[in-house]
Amino acid sequence: MRPTSINRSTSASRSAASNSPDTDGKAGRDGPQPLWGVADATATKAHLLALGAELLEDVHDVGDGIKVGAVLDPFGNRLGFIENPHFDRTKVR
Repeated sequence: MRPTSINRSTSASRSAASNSPDTDGKAGRDGPQPLWGVADATATKAHLLALGAELLEDVHDVGDGIKVGAVLDPFGNRLGFIENPHFDRTKVR
């Protein structure tokens, strides 16, 4: 169940050195940025944009044939994706 009110004093008292994302329940791009594994990053980008996402980070090669990109969903959340030709699904339990 989601809380109906936010205790701002807890958030405000957090140390500046803390790496924990704010838990105010608002959409955003801060905090952990997982990448969803996809077969084709370029096709995924096109599909997400067609569904109403906004381009945040265009697909680009980060080395060794691995491509990443990111969009913002309609709520303002970051959705990152990765195409990794070296990833073998059969080796993951």
